[in-house]
Amino acid sequence: MNSIVLRATLAVAMSGAVAAAAAAPALTEVSLSEVANTASTLETRHSKRGENVVIRTTFYGDGDMSVTWSGNGVLLLCRKAAYLKAQGKYDLATWSEADRQSVANIAIAAIYSGVQMQQSAAGDRQPFADDGSEYRFKAEGEWAYGIERYDVSTQRRANGVLWVQSTRTGAVENAEPSAQYQGTVSDEDRAARRAELPPAGTRSELLIGTAPRQARMEPTMSMTGWVPASGDASKTLAEARALHGCQ
Repeated sequence: MNSIVLRATLAVAMSGAVAAAAAAPALTEVSLSEVANTASTLETRHSKRGENVVIRTTFYGDGDMSVTWSGNGVLLLCRKAAYLKAQGKYDLATWSEADRQSVANIAIAAIYSGVQMQQSAAGDRQPFADDGSEYRFKAEGEWAYGIERYDVSTQRRANGVLWVQSTRTGAVENAEPSAQYQGTVSDEDRAARRAELPPAGTRSELLIGTAPRQARMEPTMSMTGWVPASGDASKTLAEARALHGCQ
């Protein structure tokens, strides 16, 4: 009797496993860097110790781009000139040209930060379910003295948006540093590198818009409130683009 029960139990378990395997979605690997290079939008959402930061970039076919975060913004026109807008408590017009350019540089550097975070967590090529369902997996990324562990989710969403989320679950510390950090071993360095690690539960999201880029922003758009990182102010977007030789 026990043998019959055991065979029946195994049969049920095996049929369940076969059904689960058959139901598993087909997956396609996607290079985050490749799709980011041609994206129409990039949005990064970063959550750490209760703080939430959202950085959104929109790319246009004529080479212009718009970066916004926390009510602030930077326009980069044909990769030549930057214009800044900030919340009321900041009077950008009173800032030095060097300070305004520094803010523009930081905003531009942050454009691909979300892509880099996801690459650090799970590599550049990541699996997406072809049927649009959410796919979850575990990944490990290297840090100076070991590995960091992540729970990762990916999904193909509506309108061509690719969504990636990684949540840091912890880290493992090795006795010796990773190969690329050889030669820097010291108690002080180890402590400094450890302090740089984000806490468990830190979450990062990346949304990559793969739909075609809009051709351009509206040329008649008012530039009121937009302060140039350098040079003269302009009344409209068309005037600003002409001032900097944009085609």
